[in-house]
Amino acid sequence: NRVKFSMPLFKTNQYNYLNDRTIGLLEFIQCTFEKKFELNKLKITLFTCFDSLFNGKFEFKENEIDLFTVYNTNFESISDLYGCKFKRFNIEKSIFNNFAGFEKCIFGTENKLDEEVAVFKHTTFKDNFNIRDSKFLSGIDLRNTNLQGETNLLNAEINTNNTNRESFRVLKHSFDSIGNIIEANKYYQKEMKKREEELRRDLPSNLFEWCIFKIHGLSSNHSQNSLLALFWIYIISLFFALFVFYEKEDEYLNKFNCTFRNSWLNYTYNNDGLFDFAIIIIIPIILGIIFTLINNYGKIGLWILFCLFWTGSYILITHDYSLSIVANSVNPFSIITEKGTLTLGELLYKIIIAYLIYQLIISIRQDTRRK
Repeated sequence: NRVKFSMPLFKTNQYNYLNDRTIGLLEFIQCTFEKKFELNKLKITLFTCFDSLFNGKFEFKENEIDLFTVYNTNFESISDLYGCKFKRFNIEKSIFNNFAGFEKCIFGTENKLDEEVAVFKHTTFKDNFNIRDSKFLSGIDLRNTNLQGETNLLNAEINTNNTNRESFRVLKHSFDSIGNIIEANKYYQKEMKKREEELRRDLPSNLFEWCIFKIHGLSSNHSQNSLLALFWIYIISLFFALFVFYEKEDEYLNKFNCTFRNSWLNYTYNNDGLFDFAIIIIIPIILGIIFTLINNYGKIGLWILFCLFWTGSYILITHDYSLSIVANSVNPFSIITEKGTLTLGELLYKIIIAYLIYQLIISIRQDTRRK
């Protein structure tokens, strides 16, 4: 309490006097450290620092801390907290004038409690703020954080449940400010999801706005997933093609039956030996594709299987082996290039497809644009 240290307070060989390298309480109040502060590889129940100043390097690496609290404290030199594990973490009204490193740290626990959210309240980082490869198991709070330098969040894992929307906005802005558009877009998507949750809590007063956000999320994961937009374009076009087929059933059946009679599929089907051989070859291939997709591609594999299932069902119903009805239905501007009228259902379909094509283009651009 109210001590000025003109030389280092701790040295490595002093750790030999600690039982099990464990400290119950370490508290500094109105202290000044002129030289390097070094304290590494310890188990600390409570570390608190109030109204203090670190003029030298602050090295606090690979420690395990139950509660870490810093209030109204300035760090003039490098701060290195590499590899620490914090159950509860709170820094408030403090300034980091030099590099601040929290690389490979773990904040919170698997319990994901609200009180375990890592809080940086009214904290200013004037230089680099590095939390690369760190895990925020219970979330992070950056609502009142001032990030003036570059922020490095490469491979950082942030629990979204307890992280507020403003924190994702701050992270997005920090990447935008240094021109890292691709990383900024990832946090933009998380920001949109949190906004959707806020609107859901206020239902039914914000019903229309919530519906817009929900559709935006389902269609392309807030313009971040081009494959999702492409998936919906294909599936909706497939079902619409079935609708068109049933409206002109006789016309299409005659056309496809004629095509089928002249195809290799008809020849194989009527030749028992070839048909049996095809079944023996095709079924293991299909099963192998299904197993590979599910095991190696997860959710994308399930999307592909869903598309394959409905494509097969569509072909069995319509005999449209070339998917020509589907392909001709996708163009949302066909009414401009063709003479004819639209039903309400066709108009709604073309509006949906136009919107999904727009989302597809935006999603691809979000992942590839330079500026």
